[in-house]
Amino acid sequence: MGRAAVSGAARPAAAVTFLSALAPHRAADYEWMRAEVLYSRLYMAGHVASDLTAGTLLGDLIGDYELAVSGH
Repeated sequence: MGRAAVSGAARPAAAVTFLSALAPHRAADYEWMRAEVLYSRLYMAGHVASDLTAGTLLGDLIGDYELAVSGH
């Protein structure tokens, strides 16, 4: 799977981190959407669990960085 699988999981994680900070009242909705995306990738055998975990961690860090850079 490699780099593509990790970056594929990183995008939704970064989006959830960033959007949850901008609209905290929707954080649970964003988390649910991320879980659905990750589950579908695992269920369809497109990725392995370790790729999804690494991608989620990377995406959370990217989201936090974007928040810090943008002043939020």
